[in-house]
Amino acid sequence: MKKVLLIGEKLNYSESPKIHNIISKYINYDYTYEKIELKNINYINDFIKNIKNFKDLIGANITTPFKEDVYKCCNVITENSKISKSVNTIKIENNKIKGHNTDGYGLLYDFKRLNYYNNKKNDILIIGLGGTSRSIIPILYKNNYNIFLTNRTFSKIQYIKEYFYKFNIKINIFEINNIKKKDFDIILNATSSGIYNDVPNIDSNLINDKIKIYDLYYNFNKDTPFIIWCKKYGSLYNNDGLGMLVAQAVYSSNFWFNLNLNENDIDIILNKFINKN
Repeated sequence: MKKVLLIGEKLNYSESPKIHNIISKYINYDYTYEKIELKNINYINDFIKNIKNFKDLIGANITTPFKEDVYKCCNVITENSKISKSVNTIKIENNKIKGHNTDGYGLLYDFKRLNYYNNKKNDILIIGLGGTSRSIIPILYKNNYNIFLTNRTFSKIQYIKEYFYKFNIKINIFEINNIKKKDFDIILNATSSGIYNDVPNIDSNLINDKIKIYDLYYNFNKDTPFIIWCKKYGSLYNNDGLGMLVAQAVYSSNFWFNLNLNENDIDIILNKFINKN
């Protein structure tokens, strides 16, 4: 049987195998989806370089913290990954590793589903600068969002601002403890803080009853630590990254199997997953 891998550092919480079980039945194609947990980032280069030798392997999803490292190991890169220099999906094709990124498309689907998307410019504060942040910024900017970025290490976002400017993508940056703007439409937590039952160190005055909160991390059937913290300070519109996770999984399946599943298909698969759990 053909197989797909999920490669990351901490995968105990992942719902991806369950999602792909539903996708497999939905597209009527049998494949297994197996987790490979690498505890040391030093192993990832050798692992990816040898991945072509895995029997019956179609490809893999890449998650925290390896998206930027795996990008460097790919033989072929799709256009959106070239801009972000980050991959969350690889495909083994003609004995080459082809890198792609479905995170931005997955997030945009979920923003539309949750009414976090409209025709006016939306000011979005993104907290954290990992492979996922890099991959969602170009898609959000292209779809009428004003990007504001903060991170624990300010020098990193200074570099990212200059890097994306080369692609005519304009980003506003703040030090994490000195965010001067106070009236964002959306705050998105792109840090890995939820994995460690923690929250990013931002000013609670940024939170109010009109702002929309989105946490890329997810806890099925319960709030993430960040959402709990935001509710404490008055937020009423709170959502985690489960919808994005399902959407990017569907878009990854399109990439692996040459399919054309769309937003209506994602709605069906997401509902099947929610009802099953």
